[in-house]
Amino acid sequence: MGDVTVDNLRGLAIGAMVWGHLGVAIYHPEGRGEPETALVELPPLWTEVIGGAAPPLFLFVSGMMVHYVAQLGSPLRRQLLRMLGLLAVGAGIDVLFWRIRPFTTVDVLYCIALVLPLTHLFVRLVPHRAKAPLAALVLAITPWLQRVLGYSDYPTEMSLGGHVFQTIKNQTSILHHWLIDGWFPLFPWLGFALLGAFVAERRFGPVSASQIPPSQITLHRPDRLLGGLGAASLTAGLLLGWPDSAARIEARLRVGGAFMPPDAGYLLVSVGLVGLALVTLDALPHLAALRPIELLGNHPLLVYVGHFPLVKIVARLLPQRLTLLPTILVILTALGAMALGLLLWRRLLGLARERWSPTR
Repeated sequence: MGDVTVDNLRGLAIGAMVWGHLGVAIYHPEGRGEPETALVELPPLWTEVIGGAAPPLFLFVSGMMVHYVAQLGSPLRRQLLRMLGLLAVGAGIDVLFWRIRPFTTVDVLYCIALVLPLTHLFVRLVPHRAKAPLAALVLAITPWLQRVLGYSDYPTEMSLGGHVFQTIKNQTSILHHWLIDGWFPLFPWLGFALLGAFVAERRFGPVSASQIPPSQITLHRPDRLLGGLGAASLTAGLLLGWPDSAARIEARLRVGGAFMPPDAGYLLVSVGLVGLALVTLDALPHLAALRPIELLGNHPLLVYVGHFPLVKIVARLLPQRLTLLPTILVILTALGAMALGLLLWRRLLGLARERWSPTR
């Protein structure tokens, strides 16, 4: 894609995800305990806020990309095929890596898969003036749905043999997880994808019957209105008391993330962070320090699948959990190694194409 800011946003989401998953596996305030064991003490909140930024960024960028490919003339059929592909990859990760029954827990790939065709219909059918209110409505009714339907932050993860790994109070059904519970249900995450599609329309222009060449998708000036709304949303979320709540602290110990539950405060903070990140990256499109982030964002699915064994390998190489500074250094080293590996892979792929090109 020609819009480097979108690649950087996706790279930030990947970096935040690796930060969250690897940090949970290897960190302890005093460097005690074996890696990958259950959390008994909370890491610093700011470190979990970084990890909690990954889901809204992933879904926001997914919505932007749906608008982008729709503007290039992509039909609904393409998004349906992508949906099936992501569902298959998510199921493979569940079976081969986590050793659990697929579709019983709502992995982020499952969530993105479902929102792709829904967002495509949103892009094609919803008038421009109604897009922002509809996206905001999906986010706004999420806390209400949690109260009315009930909410469980830990999904029903079942082994391949049918054993439930963890049963908690107010456990809900698997179908309920896909709608409103943890990990990544349609509410609120569909709202971030719809918001991304709306912002893409402001950015790229409305979808029309005529296709546009990719060369016309270029850099953009920072959107001051979006930046102002992002700052206001972030401030409102913090004023609502996020993230200081007993329910959130309990959930952080159980699931290891600052985004559980996705209440009104978290949603406002996330919308604000996404908006400010987009505006900031627009102002720094070719900053050299962002090149590794852009590389990660160029290959999201490859990095997503590859980071699971990476976390396992790093955790098993460590004799015990690490304190904060060594944990940060290990995470940054892992991200740098992934970016370097992607760069090497692209160079080798380019050499192979040049070597075996039929035009030579």
